Amino acid sequence: MKVFYNALFFCVLFLSYNSIFSQDEIRFFKGSFDQMTSQALSEDKPYIVFFTKEHCPPCDRMKEQTFSDPEVITLLTEKTLIFEAEMPDFDAMDLIEKFQVVAYPTMLFFSPKGVKIGEMIGGQSTTSLVTFLEKLN
Repeated sequence: MKVFYNALFFCVLFLSYNSIFSQDEIRFFKGSFDQMTSQALSEDKPYIVFFTKEHCPPCDRMKEQTFSDPEVITLLTEKTLIFEAEMPDFDAMDLIEKFQVVAYPTMLFFSPKGVKIGEMIGGQSTTSLVTFLEKLN
């Protein structure tokens, strides 16, 4: 019985370790846009605003394919903050108006101080997003 509990303990420990240290999706910022911009400034990290909406096939493809690619996850998670502004959320509508977004998906790239440094409109493949991010660095 002791062997069983030891094995169970190590399985739980292994699964916990993997869930903490491995990541298989983009972690969108969980606070408000203002909180994210404040954190970006304090951490000196550029940030991305991903504009999306419900029932948008290119948006869904990016979430399912591009944002699940390990290289994209590493680039976006380690070096930037990323905020998802999804229509019809009221906060997203304010940002869409502020940044004059007219197509979905749209990704806007900002310096830590909030200066717009890039823009991508339409669904992006892993290759196109990685190439664009490398040019920004």
